[in-house]
Amino acid sequence: MNYNRRKFISLGVSGGVGFLLSNSIGASILKNITTKVPIKNNVFSNDLQAALALAKEGHALRLKKSFDLAEKKYKEAIQLVPKDVRFYDGLRKVFAQQRGKEQDIIDLYYSAYKKYPNLASFNSRLADIFCQTALGNKKLSGIIAQKYNLTSLENEAQRLYTKAIELNANHKNYPQKLKKIKQFKTNNAFKDDFRQNSLMKDYHKKNIKAEKLQLNKLTEEQLDQRLTRLQHHSIKPLNSVNEEKNRTEVIEKKQKRIYYRLFNIQKADKNWIQATIVAEKLHQLYPNDSKGLVLLKRSYIRTKSWDKLVDMSRNRYNAKPTLWRGLSLMSAIEKAYLKSGSGNIQEALNIGTVLIEKNKENVANQIKISMMMAHHYIASKSYSNALSIFDSLQTKIIQEKLFDPTTINEFFSNKALCLMKKGDYIGAERILKIGLKKDDLVNNTADIHVQLSKQKIKETLAQKRMMEITLAKVYLKHDQGKAGEQISHILSLYPNDKFALKRR
Repeated sequence: MNYNRRKFISLGVSGGVGFLLSNSIGASILKNITTKVPIKNNVFSNDLQAALALAKEGHALRLKKSFDLAEKKYKEAIQLVPKDVRFYDGLRKVFAQQRGKEQDIIDLYYSAYKKYPNLASFNSRLADIFCQTALGNKKLSGIIAQKYNLTSLENEAQRLYTKAIELNANHKNYPQKLKKIKQFKTNNAFKDDFRQNSLMKDYHKKNIKAEKLQLNKLTEEQLDQRLTRLQHHSIKPLNSVNEEKNRTEVIEKKQKRIYYRLFNIQKADKNWIQATIVAEKLHQLYPNDSKGLVLLKRSYIRTKSWDKLVDMSRNRYNAKPTLWRGLSLMSAIEKAYLKSGSGNIQEALNIGTVLIEKNKENVANQIKISMMMAHHYIASKSYSNALSIFDSLQTKIIQEKLFDPTTINEFFSNKALCLMKKGDYIGAERILKIGLKKDDLVNNTADIHVQLSKQKIKETLAQKRMMEITLAKVYLKHDQGKAGEQISHILSLYPNDKFALKRR
């Protein structure tokens, strides 16, 4: 079922009341209390300013988890400006961070509503709270309904939303909330599904950290035993229409975490052969798990299993020929070609041609693919073909008026690398200096590289890093003196750069 439930409402840890996430309530956080606050309800400005100061103190105390003091500050603010719902929202946050305060939140808004029943904001807030409780905590819902002599919290919420609309017909969110509560009342399947999702989300949030710490203490044998037990694992029924599906998801996530831990054990022992076996098992069980995929790629690279890396990437691309899977396959083929000579560069170039055809309307993707194809030509020492691609790329970047420094700097680095491989060290140095704006040539506006360099906007130091490293590589090939100076320069900009640290 497709319901936009997260935007409307959120549940607390034990099925109780949590933070309200609708747009209207999100607007009432402390940031809005301290900025752009109108003087309303005939409150004198000095009272409002005093209340704002108290709210600011309460906010700081809440962040420090001094809840009793924070509660006192917000209550003082409410006494000064009792008709401003935003100070009640601040106090709600204090309650929400403490266990067992769900009923205090409800009582807070109910008492405010009883004092000011003709204020739309209090009608709406109380309706929000009733919705939360009705959907998230059946037991508390019954207690509240009995306490306030209500037939049901859903019915009362509907009445309150209707009244809020009558009091403030211009508020755009009230009609939307009324429409949603009517849907919720007639859809029990949604309620069950909502409770189930909330409980499962809470399970992962509360226990995943503790579970990881526990797994770190187990031996490899104990982890294997856990994997076996999980095949017959069951959890307490949650009375949901999606119970079986969610049970399976919990077991799968537990299995994945155990495999991650087994991999890390082998990695710590530098036993990459066994780590590869673990990663392969994980990938076989969950081929779409992104973390498992990263672990498997890392294992193949460590064990220099280039053919396996290519085969895995090819299978993924053939199953779903997306842009990113295609680029991943092209990268794997290049690695295999450079490391073992087994990669088929022509296959990679053919994939690039297909991807460019599929991305005719997306210039940014075309540039990514073309850059990758240029890499393949460089790897196969077809420098003229690579330079031809770079010539067309620089024209396209200028014509399309692309200002992204990362893309332009990648172009400078790759073209300089191509020239360096070709043996044109002076040309490579010149291009990089223009890209880094280190050369007087940047004043030559007729040079297309100068135009590219000046086209960049909002360039950061981090975006220049690859060009600085490439310039050091060029110097290492033909001028050791300049290479030493450039490496020292890199370390002055990026003290933890691995490339420079290895060569200083």
